[in-house]
Amino acid sequence: VMAKVMALRRMGGPTRAMAASYDPEGLFAGKARVKTKLGAVDRPQWLRDLKKVPVDACDASGGAPVVALEPHIKEELAKLLDKDYLPVDLDAPGLKVHHLDPPVLTVDGFLTPAECDLFVEETLRSETLKRSTVGEGNLDSERNQQSDTRTSRSVLLSKEVQTEHQGLKDLARKLQTRAKQIFQVETWSPTGVLPGPDQVCFEALQVAVYQEGEHFLSHEDGFPQAVVESNGFQRVVTVLLYLNDVEVGGRTRFDFLNLAVQPRKGTVLLFFPGFSNCESDPRSVHTADDAVDEKWVCQQWIARGVPVGNPLSENEPSVGSEVQGELFKQVKKGKGKTAKGKKGAASRGFGAR
Repeated sequence: VMAKVMALRRMGGPTRAMAASYDPEGLFAGKARVKTKLGAVDRPQWLRDLKKVPVDACDASGGAPVVALEPHIKEELAKLLDKDYLPVDLDAPGLKVHHLDPPVLTVDGFLTPAECDLFVEETLRSETLKRSTVGEGNLDSERNQQSDTRTSRSVLLSKEVQTEHQGLKDLARKLQTRAKQIFQVETWSPTGVLPGPDQVCFEALQVAVYQEGEHFLSHEDGFPQAVVESNGFQRVVTVLLYLNDVEVGGRTRFDFLNLAVQPRKGTVLLFFPGFSNCESDPRSVHTADDAVDEKWVCQQWIARGVPVGNPLSENEPSVGSEVQGELFKQVKKGKGKTAKGKKGAASRGFGAR
């Protein structure tokens, strides 16, 4: 395995990062070396260095209000987001920086407490929640399956669900409208429709609830290269909105960053599972810790269409894909459905896991 890992070629994209590992089972979580069916595997060493926020700039939440950052740090972060991820309005009210590289941000008061309560009420009224699944397809994809890795209940707000439940449709639009005010993107492709090359759009939004003991173990939101190549897009931003206050348990913990965020009603967590060239960034591996108090969240992913000429197909499978194996083999051979439905086709309402 390690011989193949060391043979991986560097890409010519803006980050010059190596192929990212896909690790939905938390293979490397907190470990430098793990044992697998293929033998011992070392944590990838090619990932660029982490860059933390100065401790003296942080408040009690663990984040630094932008006004507390030195001007050169703010400028450096803005350039990083613009070049390697997705541009962000760093002057947005309530915005805090929890980690510089990879960027992890929060925005307090993204939705009001009343709007958060209404999201929960409308979801319960719709009676659409079901056991969450894992995989690279839509929630209803035959290639997804239930797993002890992810034990919450959730609903994908597909076009059909929103048509039947106007309240959820209105709330989803409100969340997306406010997200557009934070991300400095001139043109957005239609929501839930596969974006064109280098275009961005919202995937179909999900709502999830975690009861006591439920979790989502270490995973990436980004996809391995084989899936990106087949589907034609990468998930480049995670917009995770907390719908209720959680006093105990349920933190969003970033395994490699020594960072955890406690859910607060109306606060949105922003991080970047993929680079602008559609490589995934495995430094974004994260865990939804075991819930003690009930936890409600909205998961809104932003997808980017693979740029024309992106040499993703030239890369060998990543560490995680090599360890898991089957997904890479299926996609490369063209077997089964992609995240778009039938092979190679785009469909509305995509929103994996």
